[in-house]
Amino acid sequence: MLSEKELNRYKHPIAVPGMGVQMQEQLKKARILIIGAGGLGSP
Repeated sequence: MLSEKELNRYKHPIAVPGMGVQMQEQLKKARILIIGAGGLGSP
């Protein structure tokens, strides 16, 4: 369940048709791994 602070923060994405509170809760539970976030030639 999203807190009041999260509902206020994500009110615009929640308002998108097809998104809603349920989808935002699924995104909150999701975990990702980012590999190679630097670019070529980055220090």
